[in-house]
Amino acid sequence: MQEDVYRTAWNAELVNYWRNLGTEDAVNGREFGMRSKEARARGLKVLETEYRLAWETRLTDYWRQAGADDGYGKPFLLDNRIANAARDQVFVLPSTRSVYTAAWQEQNARYCQPEVAFERGRANQGMAIDVCRAELRDQLKHAYVSGQDYESVSARHRQAVNDLEELNGRINDGYHRLSRLEREMRNASEAKDRPVNEESKKQDARREQERRELLDHIRRNERRRDDARVWVEQYQRDMERLRRNIY
Repeated sequence: MQEDVYRTAWNAELVNYWRNLGTEDAVNGREFGMRSKEARARGLKVLETEYRLAWETRLTDYWRQAGADDGYGKPFLLDNRIANAARDQVFVLPSTRSVYTAAWQEQNARYCQPEVAFERGRANQGMAIDVCRAELRDQLKHAYVSGQDYESVSARHRQAVNDLEELNGRINDGYHRLSRLEREMRNASEAKDRPVNEESKKQDARREQERRELLDHIRRNERRRDDARVWVEQYQRDMERLRRNIY
């Protein structure tokens, strides 16, 4: 019973050993022949099927990833990659062209979207429009420029919002000061023991002047607030239009 358990574990570990070798060798320029000689010299059982399956799976993944990497903003580079395969210590499979091409086309389709061009324009990142299909390029150029314009308008929108918030703060502060002042004026006028003399008259005049100045301050900032609100709404419409018109 113990021997069966041992052999099961031994066989499983041997399978993993050859699979790991195949996975590692696929992108290190090694093939089965080399590993087979080494194994026989060491008296190690050779599992060619497991090795080749892992080796080919790893290479398939490699070429699929290469196609995906190139597809997102780079030209179709398969021929260059095949020419440099020996230098890069990888191998070319019969399925390499179809695997790479499918991955490249899938990623290229994701890259060549108006939304991508728009966001790259917003971020002021380059856009390799020439890798996209010819019939898409004008739309992508328009979307890219729209993204740049959107970001410019967005900056003005943020400034207008900040201005609006600041003006609202000034107006609220003005009303608080006015309320406090009018309360002081009312209390003074209602105070029965308040003397009526030159000094009290000057104080009343100063308070009335301050009240008028506060009202002017509030009205002036309310007009500026109304203007700022108009700009906020205008910039918001412009941003929506720029985003909407990329299609």
